[in-house]
Amino acid sequence: MIGKEGDELRMLTIEKVPKNQAGVLQNLYSLYLHDLSAYTPSLDIREDGAFHFEELPLFWKVEGLSPYFIKVDDKLTGFLLLEQPALQQEADYCINDFYLKQIPRAGHRFQNGKRHFLSSKRNIYDY
Repeated sequence: MIGKEGDELRMLTIEKVPKNQAGVLQNLYSLYLHDLSAYTPSLDIREDGAFHFEELPLFWKVEGLSPYFIKVDDKLTGFLLLEQPALQQEADYCINDFYLKQIPRAGHRFQNGKRHFLSSKRNIYDY
């Protein structure tokens, strides 16, 4: 549970992304890159009208990369990409990429959900 909205309880879940859901993750990455393009001028929309992340297949090939879907009340809300850093010894995992769709009045609850997820791993994190 991540909190209440009015009288309604909200449930946050984080699920590892299976390779057969790569297309769904690609769609979320397009939204993420759209938001990131406000700060990164080199990101451009492709001819098909979307942003693309060409390295997405590496998430299932490179050891230490773990993509997760973030859901609220069983509805897809965003993603999280955890990385086990090879050179950094202060942390067991780092948040490489993190995206949540904009939800009015609920932003602080997602921060609490992120902390809950990371603390459940019982390791040291850098974020």
